[in-house]
Amino acid sequence: MNFQSGSTPISARNSLPAGTIAVTLLSLTAAIILLWFVYSRITLYRKSPEFTEKEKKRVTKSKDIKRFAAENRLTQKEKHVLWYICRTNSIPNIRFTVKNGNLLSECFRKAFIQYRDSGKSEDEINFFFRLYYKIERICAQSSVMLSTRQISPGTIVFYVTEEGEMFPLQLKQNTKNSFTLEIPDFLYKSPLKPELQTPARFLFKTKNGLTYHFVSRAMRYQENDSGKISMIVAHTEKLQMQVHRQFKREAADTGCVFSPVRADSEKTEKNRGKLINLSGGGCCIKTKLPIKSGQSINVSIPDLGIKEKITGIIKRTRKLPDRSFALHIQFTELSISAQNRILAWVYKYEL
Repeated sequence: MNFQSGSTPISARNSLPAGTIAVTLLSLTAAIILLWFVYSRITLYRKSPEFTEKEKKRVTKSKDIKRFAAENRLTQKEKHVLWYICRTNSIPNIRFTVKNGNLLSECFRKAFIQYRDSGKSEDEINFFFRLYYKIERICAQSSVMLSTRQISPGTIVFYVTEEGEMFPLQLKQNTKNSFTLEIPDFLYKSPLKPELQTPARFLFKTKNGLTYHFVSRAMRYQENDSGKISMIVAHTEKLQMQVHRQFKREAADTGCVFSPVRADSEKTEKNRGKLINLSGGGCCIKTKLPIKSGQSINVSIPDLGIKEKITGIIKRTRKLPDRSFALHIQFTELSISAQNRILAWVYKYEL
């Protein structure tokens, strides 16, 4: 038999023709290019407005809850209850819904009705409110403000004196260089007004429920055609977000009854006051009585259908411009049902 020099029958059988190798390499290259093309198209589509809109509108899935829970450090119970709420009410993708305050409010109002009508216990309803408030805060933090230039006209901005007194001032105009606050005549004529070019403290609350503090300077005062005084304030980017309370707080204007906590409750004098604000964890009462902080107090709110006594402690007493006093109270004893009634009032729900 005649073989080529340097070859054997085995090596001849194992060697592949050059054409076969070339075809194989070209096929692999074509497959890689095709995979890359498909991957690029999928990636591009996932970044498109069409895909985003589709994701926003589809119903929340279990994978969305898992991702949302991991990103926002929800507990296992919070994760479980949120999945139940989203599943039973067909809530749109929670990862996008949480960025839309109005849509979030609408979805959870619907969810609360289902929760209430399904015979949930007081404890379960209470947990619902706590979870909703936590998600509200997540929603608010998705649009954090970085400058006073972002404050909307009409917002109430509080001027805070060195003694802690707060005066509400309405933001009338917000321009690139400064913003304008309308100042009451009594404050303008008072030594309490901010001195020009001197650091002064302010705070305001956004529509999403976040409270911001900042320090700025009043540049000048001016009078408009109607005789009202305005304070022109310099802008600042140094906004400090207030640490959130445990419960959502809402402004109030309703009557209440309060009395000191004593052993002989029959002889305790009852006083009428007005609620300035209210939450599931405390309230602020306006009264003519200069009660010192540190005292325990009983509060009842019959106008809200809460006849039982709620016990709290006065954390701070603040003098108001009209010479009355604001009692800042932290609740120490109240039933779950009373707290749920308060929370329902805060969210404008019906129990």
